[in-house]
Amino acid sequence: MMQFYFLSIVLNAASGGALLLTDGENTPEEEGRFLPAFLWRETPRLVLGALTVLTALFKLLSPLRGDIPILGDLVPAAAGLAAGFLLVFEYYRRRTTVTDEKVEKFSALADKYRKFAGFAALASSALHFLFPGVLFL
Repeated sequence: MMQFYFLSIVLNAASGGALLLTDGENTPEEEGRFLPAFLWRETPRLVLGALTVLTALFKLLSPLRGDIPILGDLVPAAAGLAAGFLLVFEYYRRRTTVTDEKVEKFSALADKYRKFAGFAALASSALHFLFPGVLFL
């Protein structure tokens, strides 16, 4: 569906930008304002992450007409799932009081690959916009 195609482009770009331009800890006054002010707050970032994950799932389930199911949208859907999940996990990590070894390991892994997921989401968004008919995009 064309609606999910558009949403995938917009939400992947916003999620990628949110991951790249912030570290999830600082406020806009500490780093400068590269993003709109609402993307610095926790709740809009949670909503953005949840919408990105939901759109990526629907993107896998409803391919464009004439496109190969699953494979046709694999890269933008995977990038959207990763970026959205990292934004949702960031919210969880800030709000939770549970200190589990598995959560700490995943948190270290998420911090390590945060920028990579942001670049992947931005790149897939740009390529998805520029080359709509290419397989895997």
